[in-house]
Amino acid sequence: MAKTDTDTEHFVFLLVEELSLLSFANAVEPLRIANLVSELPLYTWSFASEDGLAVHSSSGTAMSVSHTLSDIPSCSRLFLISGTNAPRHTSPKVLAELRRLYRHGTALGALCSGSYALAASGLLDGHPAAVHWEFHDAITEQFPDVDLRPSVFVTDAPIISASGG
Repeated sequence: MAKTDTDTEHFVFLLVEELSLLSFANAVEPLRIANLVSELPLYTWSFASEDGLAVHSSSGTAMSVSHTLSDIPSCSRLFLISGTNAPRHTSPKVLAELRRLYRHGTALGALCSGSYALAASGLLDGHPAAVHWEFHDAITEQFPDVDLRPSVFVTDAPIISASGG
């Protein structure tokens, strides 16, 4: 059966200031390689930030984005990618927009410390999640309703998560 454009999955990556490049590359590169190996457009992706401005990785690399958090296009899933300073870069606006997107049917996911923002938004309450080991104790203490797992991945939950890159 021939592949059609409607079969292409589109992922949006919400990049949070001081994100981990390792997590970023480990999210995007498998999609690119799958397209290359299959010779089909299995995946497309785009990048967003809270305000539509470039985001800097923890190593200082500037990363341009195409969307603001309030103009996320239709997508198969929105993944949050953050880094070691996730609490400092998780604003009330981001939390409110994540709740709005989820209420309106956007599937969410988190990589590295991205689960911090989802926990702070209340979207992980009562659900299993994975997070980078540096945030495990803080999330357990600050958000006791999150069923934090010492796993690399949690994929059997409404919001999927991975603990790192």
